[in-house]
Amino acid sequence: MTDEELQKLVASNAKAIEALTKQVLATNRKVDAMADFVDTTMRQIIDMRRGIGSTRQGFNDTLAEIRAMKADMRETQLENNQILRYLEQKNS
Repeated sequence: MTDEELQKLVASNAKAIEALTKQVLATNRKVDAMADFVDTTMRQIIDMRRGIGSTRQGFNDTLAEIRAMKADMRETQLENNQILRYLEQKNS
């Protein structure tokens, strides 16, 4: 191989290396952007999960309150029925 051919080969390889380096840098920027997107998305998912947990807890608390109110209503209804029976007996 002559010196001129060797110089052409080295120059060609340098251009190829430069092009590959540019591709790698562009790919790295895309990967960084994707990593940022994933980080942001994961934070949003975590926040949504927390929100779901809070909503679920609120639902469970409300359900417990409703059950307690229903029990109170049943007790009040029984007491009212007893009063009604007493009044009916008293009026008979």
